[in-house]
Amino acid sequence: MRLVGHRDSVRSANFSPNGLRIVTASVDKTVRIWDAKNGKLLRVLSSGDGAFWSATFSPDGSRIVAASDKNVQIWNAETGEHLKTLSRHSGLIWSAAFSADGTRIVTASEDATAVVWDAEAGMVLNILRGHQGQVYFARFSPDGTRVVTASDDKTARIWDARTGECLVVLNGHTDRVYSAEFDSDGKRVVTASEDKTARIWNSRTGQNLGVLALGEGGNVVRSAAFSPEGARVITASFDNVARIWDVSSGAVLVELKGHLDGVNFASFSPDGAQVVTASDDNSARIWDTSPVLTELKGHTSYVYSVAFSPDGRRVVTASRDKTARIWDAASGAPLKKFDHNDVVAYAEFDPTGDRIVTASADGIARIWDAHTGALLASLKGHTDWINFSGFSPDGRRVITASDDDTVRIWDARTAETLRSLELDGPVQWVAFSPDGKQVVTASKDVAARVWNVDTGEVVRKLEGGHGDIVRSAAFSPDGKDIVTASSDYTSRIWDVRTGKVLTVLRGHGNAVNIAAFSPDGRRVATASSDKTIRLWDAQTGAVIRVLRGHSDLVEDVVFSPNGLRLASSSDDDTVRIWGNLAGSADDVFDVACMCLGNDTDLAGLAQRYGFTGLKPICGTNAPSKFVTSHGQDLQ
Repeated sequence: MRLVGHRDSVRSANFSPNGLRIVTASVDKTVRIWDAKNGKLLRVLSSGDGAFWSATFSPDGSRIVAASDKNVQIWNAETGEHLKTLSRHSGLIWSAAFSADGTRIVTASEDATAVVWDAEAGMVLNILRGHQGQVYFARFSPDGTRVVTASDDKTARIWDARTGECLVVLNGHTDRVYSAEFDSDGKRVVTASEDKTARIWNSRTGQNLGVLALGEGGNVVRSAAFSPEGARVITASFDNVARIWDVSSGAVLVELKGHLDGVNFASFSPDGAQVVTASDDNSARIWDTSPVLTELKGHTSYVYSVAFSPDGRRVVTASRDKTARIWDAASGAPLKKFDHNDVVAYAEFDPTGDRIVTASADGIARIWDAHTGALLASLKGHTDWINFSGFSPDGRRVITASDDDTVRIWDARTAETLRSLELDGPVQWVAFSPDGKQVVTASKDVAARVWNVDTGEVVRKLEGGHGDIVRSAAFSPDGKDIVTASSDYTSRIWDVRTGKVLTVLRGHGNAVNIAAFSPDGRRVATASSDKTIRLWDAQTGAVIRVLRGHSDLVEDVVFSPNGLRLASSSDDDTVRIWGNLAGSADDVFDVACMCLGNDTDLAGLAQRYGFTGLKPICGTNAPSKFVTSHGQDLQ
């Protein structure tokens, strides 16, 4: 959502403590208050002092403090009444902010000082001297005992807010430091610099904990701030982009693209679900940072698996609550329920979407009509829990993996066993190759095996890589590679022909329960007992995105047929549909044409696939469909 009205560069944008309003400060000599839900302009504040460089709410949301060319102004946020002017600095005042209890204000100025004020009396309480250049930014620690400042002298400093003593100097940036902020518990500080990096520091020792940088393609970082939970950082950059970073890995999670000029400032909403940005393009923007499109609730126990229908419009789930269920993937509405006598470990659609097959702890796999819910066939023969069941690419066969140490291939029409593959222990997983001529199994003996379906012989054993149970294995779309997931906290990509490891995906903090290729084979999604899902570059092994939200271990993750969404299932009894996987429509695909006539529901399409920044770029004679640069039809 764009906040349009300023007539010059917008220098800062911040949410109110309740997340319902936004305050912006602009070089056009105004401060503006906006409704964060609909973008409506609520109030315009001005003092005639000159440009405004920053504006923030008080902790209770009742006041606004703004830094201008000459003075600091305080207004009543509800009525717009001017309450006070603070004058002391001898140069431009770049920033102003309240302490957590609202009793003090700290300001930063080009006169190389920061000043702590009594917010009620307007008196100077302390002057923080020590920087050798302009002070661009100053903020209190959450407990109000310290102040952090950012300066033109390439350092940030942490001060005792009461005595003015400099406690720590943060050295490491190679150019001016534009901003510095504490995390929610005051243990860390994040800084933004002209040197094209943001850095994370231990606020007590000054130790550099990490560097967030894009390398050669980077640009000046104007601001950086932690998310409320402290796991993410938002940066604003002069390359017109704001970025959300995963603190633990240093990877970019989302790129927020849409501004037409440099982004001066970015900050999270109080709940961390949104970001507001301020730009030299005279606008501010509100972004939804949550990639969760839909949450499916209804199961009463662990959800072991999730799978999309071939058209991507439905998902089927399997649960410990002894049911499989079909849901509408867009709305999350339940469509069909399939009752069993025991735990349902897995469920999957056939290639037409007309049937599903389920695997149960009672040792029976069942084929159902996906539309009517009628039971079509029971596949009996296993003597223990069935962990997996799935259709062959042509839909004529079913394959199952069981704790009875066997894999069985069945005729989907007659329910007869066509072949049984014997292993030395329980089989965690089995999957067909794209051509249906091979299957790959994952088992507890720390290996995966590739089998010839016709002969029942092992043609390749993938071993010597994992150090614990292999929990899943799947072919790439071209059948040349296999990705495995293991309890050793890693996932690995193997060359099917040579059996060699091509890439190791490291980063999860617990067992990796499943790994799956995207439909184009360029990405891998993994689900872990560390409660996260990770998206990886299949070639380089780099983390593209970390998805957080499940409150218990994640059992399964799968791409939608067009690769633009993910579905995950968890022991928190829910399924989540994720979109906005790269944060921007431009990151997911290059639009070849985007036109469905005058009635195009662009907003609806964006919501359906979780895109931001989706826009038509077609003429009157353009084809009436949406396609990606990889030829994927979005309709």
